[in-house]
Amino acid sequence: AKLFFSGDQELHAMIRELKTYEKEDSPRSADYFYRQFEYVNWVAISDLEGNLDSIYPADLQKRLEKKNLLKDVQKKYPRKVQLGLPEKTSKADIWILKPLLKDYSLNGYIILGIDFQSLINYNDQPEKLLVLTPSRILWPGRYKTLTGKIKNQNWEKKLEDSVKGNITITNQKFFWFARYIGIDPIVYLMTRP
Repeated sequence: AKLFFSGDQELHAMIRELKTYEKEDSPRSADYFYRQFEYVNWVAISDLEGNLDSIYPADLQKRLEKKNLLKDVQKKYPRKVQLGLPEKTSKADIWILKPLLKDYSLNGYIILGIDFQSLINYNDQPEKLLVLTPSRILWPGRYKTLTGKIKNQNWEKKLEDSVKGNITITNQKFFWFARYIGIDPIVYLMTRP
């Protein structure tokens, strides 16, 4: 548990604060997340069409992939916190999107760009972890040579059936478990003793 606990605890503490944020939140502005959490590379507030109201840091406007910002919003769950995966060239490894409401109607999103390497370094011995989503390796740890075989597992099916399990890849036994960001899983793998 020590291998993943600190980074996961840090991420979920930030998400708890994010869930309480609304656009007209007078005690704190959106840049609070950028200033408070060192693994947050940027923060943007978007309307439902992807037009940006606010961006932190301000120079991000030129570099942000605006056209793809809301592509990962699952239309089935537009009012839930969600995980997004930016293009590989982005300055963030994952996006966390939180819906913003006005008079109980969906009004936009606050989007946080997360540097996953900075987050994973909160953990003891992060090299002993491999972290992924069903479609992307977020952190290979010391298992770079196995990433293709691990990624090719049917993670969608595994996650339908359970939130934890065991797999064997190239004679190495791994224990895996999923933690969720809203409705989206992040899977942690570690070798079994």
